Amino acid sequence: MANLGGERPVRVLYVSMLCERGTREDTICTQATRGGVNDPDWFASRAGAAAVVTPVFITHGDGLPASPADTFDAVVVGGTFNSASDDKVWLHDLHKWLRNLWGGCGDGMTADGATVKEADGVARRTLPLLGICGGHQAVSVVLGSGTASVTPMETGPTDGTYPIELTAAGSTHPLFRGFDQTPRFHFGNYDHINETPTAAETLARTPTSPAVACDWGRGWWSTQFHPEAPSSWFSELVTAGLIECQAPQGVYTAAGDEAGERLIANWLAAVSAVQ
Repeated sequence: MANLGGERPVRVLYVSMLCERGTREDTICTQATRGGVNDPDWFASRAGAAAVVTPVFITHGDGLPASPADTFDAVVVGGTFNSASDDKVWLHDLHKWLRNLWGGCGDGMTADGATVKEADGVARRTLPLLGICGGHQAVSVVLGSGTASVTPMETGPTDGTYPIELTAAGSTHPLFRGFDQTPRFHFGNYDHINETPTAAETLARTPTSPAVACDWGRGWWSTQFHPEAPSSWFSELVTAGLIECQAPQGVYTAAGDEAGERLIANWLAAVSAVQ
């Protein structure tokens, strides 16, 4: 993807939650994908010159920065093989960090959610955030979703490239600019947000999941599907027998790659517009 309008690249902090060291998933993925997974690199490949991506591997012991707004323009929280409610130290630390990141906005947020005035009276921009899969679920847990919660899907895991249905809000949202009403994206999840969250505007749904894309306000958007991950990685996991696509339509296809690149371009364009 080309740089956005000749402006400087968006400085993205990518919080990776994949493949906790010492776990079976780490061993299997390293064997199946010839060297392991690196979702920040996937995102950087999708973004091209439009972003400079700095990874933080919290499942490998990396710490989260105390003041990300001093260094970065935006944050991405990636997916995970874990549940958003698992009792993991790194997951508890992430939830606390996200609460602080959100809570720093205070009540003085401007109408467009871009800046707030803190105690010293200085206006500071709220860092935009994109949550992906487990990151989508983590934002839901942190911000609260009314009666909705993150639970296993009643229909079983969703693995494959599937169409989503944009809501009325989604069809006009910057994240889905240029998409038709039923774009196809890569899914790989067994948990989901089980009801339409009251804390967010739902942008997309599927027949089996009521909130696969959400706008939480203050520039925090999230997707249950994977715009960053290549179909080749998912296909390798299928070949290795680690995940099983629901035939006949659940095969990972290039359509999800193309949609993922466009969605990331849309997100980066939105971030760049408020820099």
